[in-house]
Amino acid sequence: MILDGFPILGVSVLAPSKNRNFDDIEASLVHLCSEIMSNSNNLVTHLGWMRYFKGRGGHLEHVAFLVLWLSSKWYQIALAHAVLASIYRDLSLLNEKIVSFISDDGENGSTTLVLTAPLYLVHVWAWERFTRLGKNPKFLAREEPRLARWHGSKKLKYGLQDVESFGDDFLWRPYALNVKNWEVPKFYCDQGMWLLVNSAMDEQLLSFTRCLMACDLIGVDCMELYPPHRVGMQFAMDQDSRSHS
Repeated sequence: MILDGFPILGVSVLAPSKNRNFDDIEASLVHLCSEIMSNSNNLVTHLGWMRYFKGRGGHLEHVAFLVLWLSSKWYQIALAHAVLASIYRDLSLLNEKIVSFISDDGENGSTTLVLTAPLYLVHVWAWERFTRLGKNPKFLAREEPRLARWHGSKKLKYGLQDVESFGDDFLWRPYALNVKNWEVPKFYCDQGMWLLVNSAMDEQLLSFTRCLMACDLIGVDCMELYPPHRVGMQFAMDQDSRSHS
């Protein structure tokens, strides 16, 4: 939500469209998507999608642009759930692969592992919090997402022991710090307050309350558990009272 602007509120990514006029458009996009996949090792990336549709003209180029935009005000999709679900899934797969590689002494090391989640968000998460990892962030232009601070940044290579030594440089609330052209979210206020959670609540604050609630993250091809109470503060501070420890 903070880094790339993915919405938390909205319908599930698996929810069918209520507008029947979209059926033909969807069928055309599915067909063209299969064509892109057949020419790019069964993967459809943002860049590949843009290259395929750019300059084609007609209605489908406009629709393809809107699909890439990912959501709109009149039909908001809870993309943050799907993105985070894919990250959780791929991190689990990566962990299983590492454990298997160690236990087998590398005998199955040639086995290919394909990860499709946007794991660059994990790198940015670390850069935002470990000051020694995230060096020389760029200045944000107005209305740019937080992610733009790290555009073009190179991944730094550190060992586990190096990262463990970074504890003193860890920022617990990086998004609450003043950054030029960055609008600090409303839920990072100076003083605590009680708020009634209902449909009339500010969208930004309502999104934050959803971040505190344990739930199932519905992805395009996976479902992962989201248990924020395992790391959230207790005693009525940033923790869903309905959660179980």
